[in-house]
Amino acid sequence: MLSTDVTRTMQSGYSELMGMFPPAAQDANKLTQQGYTNMRSGKASPPFKVRDFDKINDDLAYAALPFNFTVFPLTTYINKDLNDDCSYAGCRYAMETDEARWSDKEVFKPFTNISEAAKPGTQAYLNLTDTEIKAADFGKMNEYTDVARALEYEGVNGTNAFTNETLRDALRIQQI
Repeated sequence: MLSTDVTRTMQSGYSELMGMFPPAAQDANKLTQQGYTNMRSGKASPPFKVRDFDKINDDLAYAALPFNFTVFPLTTYINKDLNDDCSYAGCRYAMETDEARWSDKEVFKPFTNISEAAKPGTQAYLNLTDTEIKAADFGKMNEYTDVARALEYEGVNGTNAFTNETLRDALRIQQI
């Protein structure tokens, strides 16, 4: 399978491969006895700390990946001309209407209450200043909450500033 070097296209490619070759649907790669021995001894360990290394290896045993997942390559290439049908730059009309929509404050006015509700949790989570969060319009809050959700998902930022309500508000911004 071939994909551009863009996250969304790689995710799409992997999604298709998972649909065609679901985990445990066929014979998966297994570690050899020597590979298993090397892994357990630390000889073939990654050069960084892995949380619960022994438990993970005990659970996996000879399976190379969880659920007997089978690895298929997703070859990527860099698309120097991103003016394709997925890019606004590829269509003058889409580019103009998108720019006009984000420039027109009236478009998102009905959703101001949502972006305002998301500000306290987002500010604390991203360590934004009062000036930064006060100046954030709907578009900027969309960007901030996208970053915050990504960090939360990855477990990068440990401030745990989101309550259930403020996280809900951040998610609502992303749905508009």
